[in-house]
Amino acid sequence: MRPTVLVTGLAAAVMLLGALVWFRPYLTRKQYSTSTVAAPSALTAVTPFALAPGAQACMLSVAVEPNSFAAQFELDPATVGPHGGPPVALELSAPGYRSVSELAGGYPGGLATIPVKPPSHSLIASACFTDKGKTGVVLLGSAEARTISRSPTTVAGVGVVGDVALTFVDTHPSSLLEQAGTIFGHASNLTDHLIPVWLIWILAVLVAFGVPLGILAAFYTALREDEAAATG
Repeated sequence: MRPTVLVTGLAAAVMLLGALVWFRPYLTRKQYSTSTVAAPSALTAVTPFALAPGAQACMLSVAVEPNSFAAQFELDPATVGPHGGPPVALELSAPGYRSVSELAGGYPGGLATIPVKPPSHSLIASACFTDKGKTGVVLLGSAEARTISRSPTTVAGVGVVGDVALTFVDTHPSSLLEQAGTIFGHASNLTDHLIPVWLIWILAVLVAFGVPLGILAAFYTALREDEAAATG
């Protein structure tokens, strides 16, 4: 076997071993993932949205996915006391879809996670928070231009600037490989489907295999040139 071929083969073996050692665990490790960020948290200044007992805060254009099994949001009791914050209900609704969940009272404040009923397909829903207790609650969000989503927000029926920070998460652990279809679907959505999902799959395969093969081809060509120069 020619030395050039042998060295290139060893380089390919090292690259394959490195991929198995470094990248395979990253791609196959199961973990909890974000389903969709309906309204992001503030980057610098947090905006409070105060709700009186019985009052409601609604966002009218919230993306909900089939893997949205839980909702996460931040809130604080309006008044500090030994009994904690009041119960808060979250209702998601769209044509043919409705989910009602409730955060039990007594929390000290901070990040809350409650289960929701996921839809059977991706949809745009309204999300309404209702103070179900006898004391006020403050929902945390953002009024920063770079974080405001497309969701018009109302508090007690009055339009406000900003959004309540809301994220949906998938409580079923999955690997990055298992999420590839969902990730590519989101990427296609960002281009308004100008780049279809099937094309993203092709590009991903070309990058995953084409880049290593291109490196090996360049390495082999360089070795051939050095060998030819040495024997010439």
